[in-house]
Amino acid sequence: MTSTFYRYIPLPMGENSRELMLGYYKLPRWLWILLPLLALLVVGLLVAMTILALQAYSPACKDGRKVEQECRNSTHLLQSQLTQTQEILLKTEVQAATYNQTAVTLMASLKVEQAQGQKLQEQVQELQKEIKTLKQKLQDTTQKLQDTTAELNQLRKDHESSGCGNGPTNSRNTLSLSVVTMLLTLSLLDLLA
Repeated sequence: MTSTFYRYIPLPMGENSRELMLGYYKLPRWLWILLPLLALLVVGLLVAMTILALQAYSPACKDGRKVEQECRNSTHLLQSQLTQTQEILLKTEVQAATYNQTAVTLMASLKVEQAQGQKLQEQVQELQKEIKTLKQKLQDTTQKLQDTTAELNQLRKDHESSGCGNGPTNSRNTLSLSVVTMLLTLSLLDLLA
């Protein structure tokens, strides 16, 4: 039994009917030109994607990515070492500048100390000259004192031998001896001051 739900439309079977049938399936001309181009484009994209996939998963590409990662790691390590070296260099430059400033300060202090030392040396030389002069004056004064003392002793001996005893001359001689001794002592103290 056949079902009654299907209904067939009878088609005329002639040449016109064949053209009518193809007319339903006839595409515009621009679409016939575009379809092969689209097919070529799809095939080209598939080939290109296949080639890229083969290259992306090829051992050379994997090695290249590994080398690239190692290069990045090395670059990162070198960059951190460069940063550390630059920091050390900066610290060293600051320290060198501090040392240079200290050296300049010490050189200036040394020059001042040398100048003061030279002044002190000149003062010492001047004082030594003065000491020599004073020693010479002291020796001269001592010599004069000894000469005067010798003369006084000589006068006293002459006076005692002449026989003048307790008269006023003796007290004068004693007084003159005291004055001379006092004057010599004062002149000696004056020289030492």
